Amino acid sequence: MKRKIVEHLGQVDYSGMVVPMAVIYKDPNGVNEEYVVRLWEGSKGKPTDIEVRTKNLCEARKAISRSGRMACGIPRAESDDPAIVETWI
Repeated sequence: MKRKIVEHLGQVDYSGMVVPMAVIYKDPNGVNEEYVVRLWEGSKGKPTDIEVRTKNLCEARKAISRSGRMACGIPRAESDDPAIVETWI
């Protein structure tokens, strides 16, 4: 899937999304030394093509909070991909 990279999630059109979620990853496959925020459509259980790339966790959290739609709610579970840091809903 080709990704659309945005500066923050406040730039996203959420119309048509039922349960938007943001998942923060640390160094996911193919992206080294970065944090990646991937926007998910929670009601469909799959990621969208939208992501934010930052140099640290604080910047990733700010990029999500600028959406005005999500609050940190779920730390990484044992069964999650090891690259996942946290999920915002």
